[in-house]
Amino acid sequence: MDKHHSLFHKMLTKEERLWLKSHPVIRVGFSPARPPFEFIDAKGPHGIVPDYFELFAKRLHVGFKQIEKEDGGFYSWHRF
Repeated sequence: MDKHHSLFHKMLTKEERLWLKSHPVIRVGFSPARPPFEFIDAKGPHGIVPDYFELFAKRLHVGFKQIEKEDGGFYSWHRF
């Protein structure tokens, strides 16, 4: 466990750590058109928000999966 992971986990409650352990992949949605915060193109999500999710994934040792609609499009967080 790296020092960032260890420090991050110390800030969490026992319940939060247990929740993360039982939810190794967390579903998310990004807004398709809010640059520079978040936007989606043919290659997927980009911007500050997806960058933070990448950091959280590394520090919390979880994954984030972008939710796709049946037509192959993406849901944005506004729909949840």
